Amino acid sequence: DSFFDVQVKRIHEYKRQLLNALNILLIYDDLKAGGNATKDMEHTTFLFGGKAAPGYVNAKLIIKLMSCIKMSLLIACMGGKKD
Repeated sequence: DSFFDVQVKRIHEYKRQLLNALNILLIYDDLKAGGNATKDMEHTTFLFGGKAAPGYVNAKLIIKLMSCIKMSLLIACMGGKKD
């Protein structure tokens, strides 16, 4: 069982995708530290979908940040092994 947090929109720096990506980092950091703030939190699956305009550099950086977060969490869940 998991709660789905889904955001599917065009990526903009003023939209909530960046805040949600940073929230994922805060949740992960709290879980690693013992999970006091997240101990009663529902299991959550985060899904992002969207695209950036071709010349929108900041939006493309947000997409890269989300991709880096995904890869970092996958590596951490695999016990630090990078295949």
